[in-house]
Amino acid sequence: MKKVLIVLLSLTVFFSCFAAFFINASAEADDYLDLRPVIDGNAQYSADGATVEVKTNGTAVITLTATSATVVMTYKNSGAIYQEAYVNVETAGYVKYFYELSSAAMTLDIHAHYDRGNKDNADLYLSGMKSSPTYFELSGDNYGVWDMYQYLSERSGYLPADNIIKFSDITYTIGGAVGDTFTLYYYELADDYDEDFGTVIPDEGTIDLSEEESSEESSIEASETSTEPDDEGYDFMSTAVNVQINEAVGGETVRIFTTNEALAASDTKWSVNVLLKKVGDNLYEVVSVAAGDGNIYAGTLGTDEILLAVHSSSSNPEDIGTYQNVYGKLAALALEAGDKLTIVGIDGGTITVLETYSESEEESSVVSAEASDDASDETSNGTPITGDTGIIALAVISVIALAGVVVIKKR
Repeated sequence: MKKVLIVLLSLTVFFSCFAAFFINASAEADDYLDLRPVIDGNAQYSADGATVEVKTNGTAVITLTATSATVVMTYKNSGAIYQEAYVNVETAGYVKYFYELSSAAMTLDIHAHYDRGNKDNADLYLSGMKSSPTYFELSGDNYGVWDMYQYLSERSGYLPADNIIKFSDITYTIGGAVGDTFTLYYYELADDYDEDFGTVIPDEGTIDLSEEESSEESSIEASETSTEPDDEGYDFMSTAVNVQINEAVGGETVRIFTTNEALAASDTKWSVNVLLKKVGDNLYEVVSVAAGDGNIYAGTLGTDEILLAVHSSSSNPEDIGTYQNVYGKLAALALEAGDKLTIVGIDGGTITVLETYSESEEESSVVSAEASDDASDETSNGTPITGDTGIIALAVISVIALAGVVVIKKR
């Protein structure tokens, strides 16, 4: 009898653990849902009027081959379930979206169907979320964090008993000119969000612009690419499609704005915007650097100030074959207040030089002269610089001389 009891207790413990594992596994499976296009997944995929490229980090780049396009993901229909696109909105209740349109004239709407408590195939429109701003935790022209759980729970019968909603399909409808691109960084339901969501573009390969390169391998790879920013500075004209003065920003271009009137019509929504102040003949010092967030640059130009706008649709160096000014964008992002640029041609209306300014030669000659004077003084005083003191002094002079080199830093 005792043996039977022991066996029964053992089986009870086993099945309890199994049930707990199964429940936890199911819960974890429903705590996040990615609704971006996937070409080779389980869901049914179709694209009409566009080509779709999906990066390794999930970012989808949709390029129009007609003036209107649709991209559809079907998760289930009356005949089959292709992918269980289910999510527990009590756990993952935030709809997070972030995208970029290559032209201000483009149009976009996103329409999903999902099953909720009181209705199957209920509608979820991007335009509908934007028209219900009460539920936004964060929002901008091209990004948002929308509290779907709050929306459902405030309406009688909308929230399922188990809090799990089931998506049937999602359709992306894009309008624009042939060649225009719609880049979708995020469209998902998740349990949390960062305060800077919508301002940081995710890079394939996770390139972090906030940290210095730490590995020797990275430095070697950087030096082997001739168009990449290096320690000698950067020529912003080398990779841009064109460089113009007081013209609206275009794809992969560089612009310089000298008046507030031109700046108001600049289309600087997605460019890296560098405020510069003239400090000498053809010499400008960086005042501030701001990455575009989907809004026109809000600052104004003061006396002797201009704005440098550098655009690229990517921050990933691997995209150089598609987005030719990616290194120009990275170089602009790496600028810091106090850095200097040489710009020639503003008064004449045609830029002929636009590059980071190096003070290495000037400072080296100044330091050499000062070092020579110091050495003469020491010798005349009868105390020549020798031994450890001399080595230290020479080392300090060498460091000061090298400090004049302008270095492009990733930050």
